[in-house]
Amino acid sequence: SLLCFEAGKEYQLCVARRSDFPELPAPVQLQLMAKAEWGAAHWADAENHYVLVSDAGMAAVKRLL
Repeated sequence: SLLCFEAGKEYQLCVARRSDFPELPAPVQLQLMAKAEWGAAHWADAENHYVLVSDAGMAAVKRLL
């Protein structure tokens, strides 16, 4: 699933079932990444992988989490 929303900047949340990607390791804890003005986060629970990306930067991503 892909959910996109805008609050002055663009945010995209991708949700994927872990069973669909058995080779993809699930992070033990929240992983944060930044590149230029972009911020991203990756985490997982027992059923899903989640990736949040925004052109609002890392501070905005952290506020949402």
